[in-house]
Amino acid sequence: VFVLNAPYLQSTDGGKTFQTIPTPHGDNHTLWINPENPMIMINGNDGGGNVSYNGGLTWSTQQNQPTAQFYRVNADNQFPYHVYGGQQDNTSVATPSAASGPGIPYDDFYPVGGCESAYSAFDPDNPRYVYSGCYQGIITEYDTELELEKDVMAYSHIGLGDRPLDMKYRFNWNAPIIMSKFDKNVIYHGANKLLKTTDRGVTWEEISPDLTRNRPERLNWGGGPITREGAGGENYQTIMYVEESPHEAGVIWVGTDDGLIHITRDSGESWDNITPPDLEEGMINCIDASPHAEGKAYVAYNRYKFNDFTPHVLITEDFGATWKNLTDGIEAEAHVRVVREDPVTPGLLYAGTETGLYLSFDDAGHWTPFQLNLPVVPITDLMVHQNDLIAATQGRAFWILDDLTPLQQWSDQVSEEDPYLFEPDVAHLWGGTRNDSSLVLGTNPDYGLMAYYYLPGWEKDDKLSVKILDRDGEVLKTFATGEKQKDKKITVKKGGVNKLVWNLIPDGEEGIKGLITLGGNNSPKVIPGDYQIRLIYGSDSLEQDFTVQADPRLETDPVELEEKKALLEELDQAARELTVTVKDMNFVQEQLKALNTRLEVLPDTTLFARGKALVTNIDSVKANLVQEKQKTFQDVVNYQNQLNTKLRYLQQTIEGSYPPVTQGQKESSRDLLDSWQKQKAEWLRLKAEDITDFNQAVSDAAIPFISTQVPDKKAMRP
Repeated sequence: VFVLNAPYLQSTDGGKTFQTIPTPHGDNHTLWINPENPMIMINGNDGGGNVSYNGGLTWSTQQNQPTAQFYRVNADNQFPYHVYGGQQDNTSVATPSAASGPGIPYDDFYPVGGCESAYSAFDPDNPRYVYSGCYQGIITEYDTELELEKDVMAYSHIGLGDRPLDMKYRFNWNAPIIMSKFDKNVIYHGANKLLKTTDRGVTWEEISPDLTRNRPERLNWGGGPITREGAGGENYQTIMYVEESPHEAGVIWVGTDDGLIHITRDSGESWDNITPPDLEEGMINCIDASPHAEGKAYVAYNRYKFNDFTPHVLITEDFGATWKNLTDGIEAEAHVRVVREDPVTPGLLYAGTETGLYLSFDDAGHWTPFQLNLPVVPITDLMVHQNDLIAATQGRAFWILDDLTPLQQWSDQVSEEDPYLFEPDVAHLWGGTRNDSSLVLGTNPDYGLMAYYYLPGWEKDDKLSVKILDRDGEVLKTFATGEKQKDKKITVKKGGVNKLVWNLIPDGEEGIKGLITLGGNNSPKVIPGDYQIRLIYGSDSLEQDFTVQADPRLETDPVELEEKKALLEELDQAARELTVTVKDMNFVQEQLKALNTRLEVLPDTTLFARGKALVTNIDSVKANLVQEKQKTFQDVVNYQNQLNTKLRYLQQTIEGSYPPVTQGQKESSRDLLDSWQKQKAEWLRLKAEDITDFNQAVSDAAIPFISTQVPDKKAMRP
């Protein structure tokens, strides 16, 4: 017999006695037992899922699955920006939105105070102190530098098991905490009254009356009749959302979990009830003050706790004097939890519902599902940040839609007949590779340029090419349909927006076939600056400018950056010339070896000997340029690396280091470049003298182009 509760209990004597079985996480909810082998079990709990092959003695990890249930999301302005939220039945958490490796590792996630139900507030430009909440109104200041946590509760007490009617303040399980946009010393915390601190939580003041319906009959204990539940999730008639105007200090919107909306326009001196007439008791889950128009706000209101799943999007344009409810296109029971207006494009709206994401391009006139690869899960919060859309979900953690450019630029100009190239967002010279298949890591955004284009009339036999040009009009990179090389090939889908990702590496010289070069054969990435993308489709040629920026965390001297660029160009030029030279050498040697099979049968073996010696002489120069014995990666430690590897390795070392270029890098570069010039000069001499003389000797000997007799080598050699 198994009992699933906060602990996982097991009885082997028909329920007479029970013992606790450890699981990776508490609050166990479900158990599957393999009917053919009961030692194999799957346990589901508030931390995720885990598997046992030995009847529960040991369980698999839960650190390989994005199963967190987040309530809210916030983000700072670090680079890369960090995302914050509270995980149900776990800690608060923050994580970078990208990492320099192949993904965001588990170790990059860190707690920021509060607890499972946390809102997190902070100065986005300097998020050292994070104010995170917890049930019962607990709030802490967490110092991310010192990793210290301090209680800053307005009225410190333990409220577990208390009757809400007896509480000094009633806080929602997910009580809102925000920092003022206008004064970073001001923090608001929503209870049944709005609380404010200006001294990091040392003191708090009430700046509102009770903004809820405040009906005593709704303030009793939860649960019963056998057991009561008093953790804080049962608190009712509380402030659910607090929104500060982005336009004017002192304008604050407040929504409650019992269906009221209030506004103050004088920092709390006076409040107006602006609840839409006849609005039923329900939850004001989110208020989004328009970034484009004063007095305009979008409200996500729902009544799912009353078993009513109707979607509601309430909109006012006059500080709540009048309201509209616009939900055309949203499924009948996809109740809405959050609405956000795009800060770049007025009227472009994002709605998070119980069953997924919706878009509106016409200010809620009509809504369209926009799921893409986002799992069908409840979306609890959305945030538009640095041109990304961040979603908090229940059960599938955080998701980020990178680069909202095509949505922001979508308009009537993007017609159903004509191709369209969207203006790209900024590309940064920082980041790791993308790995969508990994379960252990958070997924990185695409590295480099993300360019979007729309080809409504595309047919499978059509031709498309995309070129990247520098400011002088020189083509750096070419993509095309039909290309065999993976890094140059474009795949186009009809009737939708296509994305092209460029890793900021120009087209270089193709590597030498069958040769391993430590570090590859890529040219260095482009430097910060202005570039252009050109799309050529039939008779249409579309162009857009874009910018590449350095890692914004670095302070770089333009002179030092130019010195680094010049040195990288020298090394790359030498490496590309070396590659072409070795290809030329191989081509000459192939011809010499083919010719020698005919020269070998001539009565006079002088030319054969000269041809064989010439192959050897070329080999002696080539051996200083490349290591032909390297056939696998491990061979790089087995056979000495030659000049091609040394040039590329040093190039990549300098490229991966921020300026200035070190003295050691300069000295090594000079030595390698000098070595290349010597080897290059010897090859040029071989071509000008030895190969030219040999060609003349072959011409003078009138060697036939076609031999009609297979040589009998046995007859020629004793």
